Amino acid sequence: MSRIDEGISEMLKDLKEGILQDLLNKLTNDDTLELEFRTGYLSIYYRGGCVSKLVHKDVNCYEDYFDENYNKEREINPEDEGKNQKLQGEIKSSEDCKAFVKEIINRKEIMNSFFAKIPKREREFQQLIERENNDNKESNFYISDIEYARENNRFDMLAVQRIDGKPYNELKLSIIEMKYGAKAIGDKCGIYEHYLGVKNLTKEAIEDIIEDTEVSMQCKNELKLIKAKDYIERGIKIVNNEEIDLIFLISGITLKHNQKLLEELDKVNADLKENNKISNTNIKLNVGIFCTYLAGNVMYDKDILSIDDFFKLHEFRKNLN
Repeated sequence: MSRIDEGISEMLKDLKEGILQDLLNKLTNDDTLELEFRTGYLSIYYRGGCVSKLVHKDVNCYEDYFDENYNKEREINPEDEGKNQKLQGEIKSSEDCKAFVKEIINRKEIMNSFFAKIPKREREFQQLIERENNDNKESNFYISDIEYARENNRFDMLAVQRIDGKPYNELKLSIIEMKYGAKAIGDKCGIYEHYLGVKNLTKEAIEDIIEDTEVSMQCKNELKLIKAKDYIERGIKIVNNEEIDLIFLISGITLKHNQKLLEELDKVNADLKENNKISNTNIKLNVGIFCTYLAGNVMYDKDILSIDDFFKLHEFRKNLN
C-alpha cells in the first residue's frame, strides 16, 4: 500500500488552497529546498539535511519538527542523524505558516553554519543531482525521492527513467545509490550490500515502491513542482514492471581510490551473471554505473555503463597514465 495516506491528501489540499499556501510559494520559488512525501508527514530538505519535518495532526493543525543537532557545532554520529527532532511549534493558521516560512530562512543559516564546520558533501551532492536532473527536460531521469526507506533499506534516491521522446506514462523504476568521495570508497564500500538489499526485495515491496513513486510524482505535479510539463499531459505511470535498474552513481573519486570499488563491483557482477532476477520474482535486475567525472551531473541513458564496460573504461584510463 502507498504511504500517501489521508493526512498527506489533506496537506496537499492545504498547500494548494489552504493555510499552507505560503509554504508552497516558498518551495516554488526557492530551488534550494526539496519537498518529499512520507507516511503522515512531509520532509523539507536543504543541502541534504531536513530543515523541517511537518506532521499532520488534525484538520488545520500541523506540527513542525527540527533536528536540534544543527544547533551544535560538533560531529554527529551518522546513526544519530535525524534522531534529535524536537517539536518547534504548531501551524494552525495562514499567519502561523508565514511565521514558519520565516523560520525556515533562519534555519537555513543555522544549517549553513553547521555544514561549514561539519560538511556533509555526499548528502549535499545528492540534492544537487536531484535538482539538476529534475530541472533539465532533456534528462532521461526524474529523481522522485531522496532518503527513501522501505523494508529495512534506505535508498539514496528513487528515480523514474523516461526514454527519449516518451511521455511520463511510459516509465521504468530506477534505484540510485551514491558513492561520493574517497571516504565512500573505503574499507566498507557497501556496494555489494546495497545490491543485495535491492535483490532481496519482495514482490510486494516493489509494488509498494512503484505505487509510492507514482503517487509522490502525481502530488508534486499537482503542486506544479515538476517542470517537465510537456511530457506529463498523459499522466504519470510506471509501466515497465518486469525490470528494475539499480544505478551506482560515482563521484568525487580518483583512480587510486578505485580498488575497493572494483572489488565490490566484481562481486556484484559475478552474482548477476549467475542470476539477474530479484529474489523469488521474475523481475529482472539491471545494474549500471553512472560517473559524474565522465558525464557531468545530468543523467542520460547513453551514459549509464554496464559493470563490464566500467571495468574496460577503468583499464583504458589506467593505461593512459
